[in-house]
Amino acid sequence: MRIVTDVGMELGKLVYSNRRRHAANAPLVPADRQKLRILGLFLLAFFLGG
Repeated sequence: MRIVTDVGMELGKLVYSNRRRHAANAPLVPADRQKLRILGLFLLAFFLGG
């Protein structure tokens, strides 16, 4: 289940808009696309391979 949670968190970071930060000193929220790709491949392998 952790893989699904991590995919959800990375997808959330990916769609989060960093342009409209409410505070000037708010940190950026970068998405780790490589991690998302690897986790996606793990899920795909799980569903295809059982």
